[in-house]
Amino acid sequence: MSRGPGDDTASLGAGTASVQAAAGRSARSWLALGIAAVLVGLLVSFFVAGVVVVHGHSMEPTLHNGERVLVLRTGAWLHRFGLGSYRPGDIVFFPDPSRKETGLDRILGKHLLIKRIVAGPGDTVAMRAGELLVDGRPRPERYLTGAFRGVGSVPRIRIPTGHVYVMGDNRRPTASFDSRSFGPVAAGSIEGRAVLVIWPLVRRGRHGWRWNVRLLDEPAPAPVTGRAAAAR
Repeated sequence: MSRGPGDDTASLGAGTASVQAAAGRSARSWLALGIAAVLVGLLVSFFVAGVVVVHGHSMEPTLHNGERVLVLRTGAWLHRFGLGSYRPGDIVFFPDPSRKETGLDRILGKHLLIKRIVAGPGDTVAMRAGELLVDGRPRPERYLTGAFRGVGSVPRIRIPTGHVYVMGDNRRPTASFDSRSFGPVAAGSIEGRAVLVIWPLVRRGRHGWRWNVRLLDEPAPAPVTGRAAAAR
């Protein structure tokens, strides 16, 4: 069959349209994939794990200004369903109790504090000349070995049900804003537990450069009482 003079143009036009349609479908597929990836990332960050940047020096010598810490959020969600518990020694992050935050600020992670739990519900806490006392007995704090422990004293208080007592590892005067200032923290407000320092990879110390990635798994220096475990 013979072709007319316009047949080649028509064929070319149809081919171009087909390519453009395929490109459009491909672009939409990539866009949908990108949106799905963002949504999955947000869900993981909100419900499973996220990265928190340490600002300030209140957790030295354990954590340093500018370090990135991997924080597990699963424990917080389990607690809200009545499962799981925190224990003394856990490093947790939570909204600053002294601030009245909007829901958006809380979602975006603004004004969060990162501290260490030193006592649980039902315990009594006091400080005497820089020494931490729980239920009237000195509590060993292995994470402070060789560090300054302070010289101040804090009157004894009992931790209410559903609350924990938190402190920064830096015990120098005014170095940490913690439960000594704002009191026990509602356990339900805890957003997650710090488990791993992931950045920077190396850090320069007194004896030169050293590997900085490390686990933050400090076992409780003393067993948590049955009251504390049940309340949390």
